[in-house]
Amino acid sequence: MEIQIKATGFDLSESIRETIHRKLAVLDRLLSEEVAAGSSLVRVEVAKTTAHHRKGEDIFRAEVMLTLPGETIRVDEGGADLYTLLDTLKDTLAEKVKQYKELRREKGF
Repeated sequence: MEIQIKATGFDLSESIRETIHRKLAVLDRLLSEEVAAGSSLVRVEVAKTTAHHRKGEDIFRAEVMLTLPGETIRVDEGGADLYTLLDTLKDTLAEKVKQYKELRREKGF
């Protein structure tokens, strides 16, 4: 599985990059067949939006687009804590992948 990471509005530290890879490792287990076939691509964009919304606090937004055979899964979340945001993103993405796999099983793929 190929993971492409893009940061907007701030410098992407190695710690954040490693956290993203670690959180998305759950996809390797869920998509073992698709990953083995080399047909999955994950695009991650992490952005720092304007800071004036909450008395100067940083507001982050993260978006993941997972390209699979027959479908693209998109998850978008926002929040003040980037690491909590990545946890939420991982959980939502895992749920959508499970739904994708169940639907493919029902259709006989």
